Formats: sequence, structure tokens, C-alpha cells
Amino acid sequence: NGLNFVAIPYPSGLEAHQALSRGEVEVAFPSSISVYAAEQSGLYLTEPLVTSGEIAIVRRNYNFDPKLPLRVAVNANNPDYLTNLQNCYPHWQILTYDDTETCLRKISSGDADVLIVSNYRLGVLASKIERLNLKTVVCGNTISMSFAVRDDEPTFYTIMSRLTKFLPVNDIHN
Repeated sequence: NGLNFVAIPYPSGLEAHQALSRGEVEVAFPSSISVYAAEQSGLYLTEPLVTSGEIAIVRRNYNFDPKLPLRVAVNANNPDYLTNLQNCYPHWQILTYDDTETCLRKISSGDADVLIVSNYRLGVLASKIERLNLKTVVCGNTISMSFAVRDDEPTFYTIMSRLTKFLPVNDIHN
């Protein structure tokens, strides 16, 4: 009776989407890729289940101003943020690095100005932010997070879409 999920962690959003495309998992969450990127990958996105605040990570002595033309570090294995970056900050230069740790080091060294993350990621990154003498700044924008399913599974897509509409908010955040 009902749906049962088993969480399978992947090192990055890209790897989760690749596992989904190969049929190793039935659904990937969270997914913040654009609808176009999903279609190009053979995926469907549900309506967003949740939204998350965008947090900028910058050097501790840096006066963050998102209106300036900044150099934003992006984890190459997590393309989910690209849509938001291109929509909200089209004047920023995107610098792609192998992983989030490298992005943080590039900000600390001054090779990049900012990394944008979901506020859900702060707990995982807190010690690295502190160690590299960085700080966080609330951006005021949000990132939508959806379920992604393969486009050859329309029935499962329908089930997941309904789930996003009827799941009580209290259950989402517990």
C-alpha cells in the first residue's frame, strides 16, 4: 500500500541523472535542470516538490553584489544550477570545475568570486566554508526541485506528478 522509496546517494546530480537514464533507478531527486535539458536527456520533470533558497558562498572579506559581472564557480558534475544562473545572473562568467571542493578552493584563492548552492547544502559544506575562510550570503532567489523520471515511463511520471501535488508540506520537511 503506497510508494516505498530507497534513497541511493550519488556523488552528483549528473551521476544521478545518468543512473536514471541507464534504468538503474526509477526517479532522481532533487532535479533542477531546465525542461529543455530534461527533454534532451530523455527525462520528464514533475512540478517542483520544494523550493530552496539560493546561498552565495564568497570570500569572508568580499563585498558580494550580484549586479556586478562576477566569476561564478560551477561544479561540472552538477549542472542543475546552470538554468538558474543563466536566468538570474546572465552577466556572470561561468567557470566550470571538477567538484564542489575545487569550486570552494578557487573562491578562497580569488580565481572565482562566488559559488551558488541550495540552502539545503549548507550543513554538508559548513566545515569547508569555515576552513577556507569563506562566508555565506542569502541571494534572495530560489531554486525549484523536482522529481526526474525517464520519458519512457509515462505512468510512473503521472504517479510522481500527483505525489508532488498531494504530499502534505509537513511530510516534505520531516
